[in-house]
Amino acid sequence: MKIMHKLTVISLRKNISRTIVSVIGIVLSIALITVVACMVASVRQSMIDAAAKTSGDYDIMVCGQFNEEFYKKLDTEPNVRNYFFCRGEGMARFDDSLSVFTKTVTIMALDEDSYNSGLNIELAEGVLPKKNDELVLPPSFVNLSGKKYHAGDKITLSMGYYKDSPIGSDEEPEFITLSSTTYTITGISSRMQGGISEGSAGNVIVYTCIDNDAKYKPGLVAADFVFIRFTDSAEPRYIEEFAKLIGAEAGVVDRYFRSEGSSDTEELKEEIIQSAMENGYKISSFTRNYALLSAKGIISDVNSTRIFMLLVGFLFLIIIGASVFIIRNSFAISITEKTRLYGMISSMGATSKQIRSNVFFEGFILGLFGIPLGILLGIGAAAVLVSVCNGLMGSYLNGTELVLSVPFIAVIGAVLLGIVTIFLSVFNTAVRASKISPIVAIRSNEDINISKRGKKRAKSYKTPRFITALFGAGGMIAWKNMKRSRRQYRTTVVSIVLSVAVFIAMNSFMEYNIRYIRENFETSPYNMGVSAYFRESDKPYNEYVNVYERIGTLDSVEDYIYCTTFFGVSTITLPLNAVTDEMRSSASQNINTENNTFECSFSIYGINDKKFAEMAESCGTTFDESKGKAFIHNNVKVYDEGITSLQRAYELEHVHADSRVVNLLKDDSKPTASCECNFIGYEDDNLRNSFSVDVAGCVYGDIYLDEAGYPNKYVSIFVRIEDYAKFISNNGAYPRSVFGAYRVTSS
Repeated sequence: MKIMHKLTVISLRKNISRTIVSVIGIVLSIALITVVACMVASVRQSMIDAAAKTSGDYDIMVCGQFNEEFYKKLDTEPNVRNYFFCRGEGMARFDDSLSVFTKTVTIMALDEDSYNSGLNIELAEGVLPKKNDELVLPPSFVNLSGKKYHAGDKITLSMGYYKDSPIGSDEEPEFITLSSTTYTITGISSRMQGGISEGSAGNVIVYTCIDNDAKYKPGLVAADFVFIRFTDSAEPRYIEEFAKLIGAEAGVVDRYFRSEGSSDTEELKEEIIQSAMENGYKISSFTRNYALLSAKGIISDVNSTRIFMLLVGFLFLIIIGASVFIIRNSFAISITEKTRLYGMISSMGATSKQIRSNVFFEGFILGLFGIPLGILLGIGAAAVLVSVCNGLMGSYLNGTELVLSVPFIAVIGAVLLGIVTIFLSVFNTAVRASKISPIVAIRSNEDINISKRGKKRAKSYKTPRFITALFGAGGMIAWKNMKRSRRQYRTTVVSIVLSVAVFIAMNSFMEYNIRYIRENFETSPYNMGVSAYFRESDKPYNEYVNVYERIGTLDSVEDYIYCTTFFGVSTITLPLNAVTDEMRSSASQNINTENNTFECSFSIYGINDKKFAEMAESCGTTFDESKGKAFIHNNVKVYDEGITSLQRAYELEHVHADSRVVNLLKDDSKPTASCECNFIGYEDDNLRNSFSVDVAGCVYGDIYLDEAGYPNKYVSIFVRIEDYAKFISNNGAYPRSVFGAYRVTSS
């Protein structure tokens, strides 16, 4: 056996060109496997890094009042990797505010770990605070302040609280000052990330630092926010670990997170809070880092995971299949060239088993060089791809870079797949080599078909006239050689066919995949949003509308939509004969058989004239003809419950309930709709308003109706803003907000 292995090594050296070609085939195959494995791992790691950057590097956030025992428990718990801390230090007046709404500042104290690794605050200038008399200001504070602040400036904040105004009084509540503190501004953030907020309507948040010793002492004003990160091994069991920390039942915590957004959420939350209270922890709220846990695959969207796994599996299947053919062809050519050698050693007494072993040994030698080189080439190619992707898509990654990840498991997987690929490639060739008889091998005529005498047999080697006409004598000789040596040329033909088939299959698959992503995850056409909320005592809403219109006329704005809506619940009633048959069968729960009508919840939007005119044009009518009428969003999401309320639809979306899009009205139907609106958030929460409106036409596609550019996929009617005010103005109702979404040029 050693002599045969030595002959194999000598043969590889003597035929160095063929050896190099075989090694290159293995290198390319292993490199392709490695590139895919590395890119899958890199994309996954990049998603994890992006989630940690935007939502924070933690698993669970719990808010409440905790004693020293709780923090020491976190310090000693082996399954807790680390935790970050944030405490509300109190409220202060925002004396320099330019906004009539934002008059207060909340001071939040973070520990050093939160700043350094937990919450990823990006600074536009300066450094992070390290003492409790230092502050970092967020963009919201800087933009709303009448003064210009920079790193190194001093700011004095008056701490206190608002005294409640007498019931029924229109007076502004009085702010009671308890103390004043002067802070040094150490930095201005470019944006707040990692799950911390810049504030809400009427309030902004600034951040200071808290000593590690002080965090064990209960706060005097607000609750503590504790961000907990479990170890990698415990992270998949984050629910059980969190339940153990606060003394709650894991099953209850699991049901709570699974039912978020449903009617059972509050009841389960109270049960968990009560269990924690019995263990001495005053918890007010808790949440999980859904973005980070989803990126890690701990929380999985079944549909997305299935699609991703199918994509990866399909890629590996194509790569392995192509690799097997490529490497097999290389060995097939090798066997054809070494047929005489195998015949000679067979005539000298070599058994079929020894010849098969010799072919496998040749595959081992080639793999010994090809697999490491392929892995190195694959890692290098993955690094280049990551660099190119960052260069081409840097502006679309929201400040996040695609990182190169080469996990150990991916390298081991590439090695194992390479071994399997080489084995599958060599197996058939080894069996074929072991079956060659010595006489045939020495004559080397097994692969050549010699035409026998006889008119019928000889005719098969005649060259077709079109081959001779197109390629001349060279074509004729090539055709006869292919006919006489079919087995030798079959390898080349199969390689060409496989290459073309793989290219077409991969191109088609990626095209379908891109189309699916575009249809299901298409981003908003708008990249800037503006929102305004107001009371009746504020400026008339049309003054706000004028501002939105002026923004839309700026040279940098390519397209825009703005709308106004009310806060409340509303019902629309349509004649049943105007509803499509598909909708009737999909939402039979919404049919009122007594009145022969179709009833469901809906939203009414007053949109700007530009978008209203575009809707009119898409429906084959004119702007003037459509005044005082409404357009209805006709492709509507329907669940097993039929058309549900907007709140219930959000609940179903959260749990990924099955849904389908169905047309509501027949295309040629323009019925009169009866609408009833129940307003909330007004002085009288029992306000109701009923009106009728003619449907001017049906619009389709995604209608982006808020400043974030989220599409509306529910039953909605759109009227002009001027008409909108007339519809809802009865009984003291009035517009409460204006949302605007704008597409601004990159320049």
